[in-house]
Amino acid sequence: MSLDDLPGPRNGTKRHWNLPTNSKWYPLYTQNTDFKLWFDNLARGSPSTAIEYAKILNRYLTLKNTTLQKLTKTITKNPDQYQKRTCLARQ
Repeated sequence: MSLDDLPGPRNGTKRHWNLPTNSKWYPLYTQNTDFKLWFDNLARGSPSTAIEYAKILNRYLTLKNTTLQKLTKTITKNPDQYQKRTCLARQ
């Protein structure tokens, strides 16, 4: 399923989103099915949020000089290192 297949929130019509095909993260979308699924699921709620998260993920991969596959393997081996953390001082 892609963004073009998603119905509108109230009227049942299809949304037509223009993905930024010239962006640096777009090759991840076209070449990696897991990334595409992740992005499309995020975009159901908010396409702009999905685009921002894709930019952030691509920036992280570039800064760490890694690939999405390597990052996925690292997270699978050591999930505690990548868990979302909350501030203990606020609790």
